[in-house]
Amino acid sequence: AAAAQPDTIQASASRPQPVTLDHPEASVAIEGYCPVTLFKTRAWKKGNSKFSWEYQGVTFLLSGQNELNEFKADPARFAPQLRGCDPVVLWDSERALPGHTRFGAYFTGELFLFETAENRTRFRENPPRYTQTRHVLRVEDVERKRTL
Repeated sequence: AAAAQPDTIQASASRPQPVTLDHPEASVAIEGYCPVTLFKTRAWKKGNSKFSWEYQGVTFLLSGQNELNEFKADPARFAPQLRGCDPVVLWDSERALPGHTRFGAYFTGELFLFETAENRTRFRENPPRYTQTRHVLRVEDVERKRTL
């Protein structure tokens, strides 16, 4: 049987403006996109700060009440793996660098984000290499995202 291949997600053509929350120390996950909509439709839809939920030390913005309810019921199903860090960088250097939404891919129903298109390509060549070894990351282990 053929090995499962990652499902690449296309970056949104219209990038939302950065989201700010009332609490400046709060970190917004996946650049403010709704993880439930992304999981269900593979479409990037901007979340709304009225429908926010904190999980693993970051705030997720959901697009509506139904999506918020689904996320609250099972956040691990929708949140990016490895706290949104690039699994290739983590494997190669043991550094926890946040990936970008423009380089996302689903593999076995789990969302992975990558720092570069090249890292996503490397992941696609051998996903089990990067997914079968689990790293324990704390939110303070994740390095601050650089702006492009």
